[in-house]
Amino acid sequence: MIANKRIGIVLGMLALLAGQAACAQQAEKSMQVRGPFKRDMTLVWIPAGSFTMGTPETEQGRRKNESPRTKVTLTQGYWMGAHEVTHGQWQALMGTDVVQQARLAQMDDTTFHLGAGSMHLRDYFNMTKDSDTLQLVGNVDADLPMIWVSWNEAREFARKLTEVTRARGALPSGYEFRLPTEAEWEYAARAGTTGATYAGELKLAADQSSPTMHEIAWYAGNAREGYTGRAISTANWVTKKEGAAGEAGPRLVGTKLPNAWGLYDMLGNAAEWCMDWDGPLPGGSVTDWQGGKPSPKGRIRRGGGWSTFANNARAGYRNAHEAEFRWVNLGFRVVLAKQSSTP
Repeated sequence: MIANKRIGIVLGMLALLAGQAACAQQAEKSMQVRGPFKRDMTLVWIPAGSFTMGTPETEQGRRKNESPRTKVTLTQGYWMGAHEVTHGQWQALMGTDVVQQARLAQMDDTTFHLGAGSMHLRDYFNMTKDSDTLQLVGNVDADLPMIWVSWNEAREFARKLTEVTRARGALPSGYEFRLPTEAEWEYAARAGTTGATYAGELKLAADQSSPTMHEIAWYAGNAREGYTGRAISTANWVTKKEGAAGEAGPRLVGTKLPNAWGLYDMLGNAAEWCMDWDGPLPGGSVTDWQGGKPSPKGRIRRGGGWSTFANNARAGYRNAHEAEFRWVNLGFRVVLAKQSSTP
């Protein structure tokens, strides 16, 4: 656990970010964000380029909102977290821990879109306000991905990281930490590949597991394998299904194989908030696309989590939640990029 909440972040190599052209030609493939962290925040360089967003009709597990397929060109490269923001990093910057965050969700009187209706989060887990919050929390190691974080809170983390880094004179003018756009996230997750995962196409079993996922992601199909310590039980969840994760929880970040660009856990461990509002893919060809208008469905989340079936852990899978929503397998990672005027 990290007791020292003093933030002292030094970003090596940020002078290389003075101009986008210089970034593309001179930047190293990764940099370290150093601070009072057990694990430094590693950022990986994602080069500008084009890709096809969305999925073909032949892809197993696809959903209708993954069409129409769209050619997206990203004109600016960016740095992206090599893995999700960790519990220790969150504590150091924000001052709360995963148990406190889960408690906020448990006590929240907001009703959210869950399954076929709306309910309080605690009702989904068959809990009351007086129930033991630890039912919602697995292990609490510093190097686990942070979960139980709303979109609003994730964005505030990025804002604070920008603020303290800029105050130290370690952030080039015009750059900021923020959540990735949905297009940036999928482009980075694919890392030049075109299949359901960066390890190849899925072959779904009857229980929605897939051998393709085993080496690259912690998800419902393998979350129980070798799990030790305090577990989260899925037995009483409202939508309990055969083959769900059982008694398990998030795993230490970076323990599965990364994609070709050095990004870990893009399709599992913790799902990830993106900047965008929910909305349809535009189709055709677009540049620097950030989709969606303000929507009651909320903000986009991408990737799968430790309790997610393989069909919902693909590179093209799309989902959305209200900005106040917190969840048992939902976290985020940050990018460092040129400032955007898009809210």
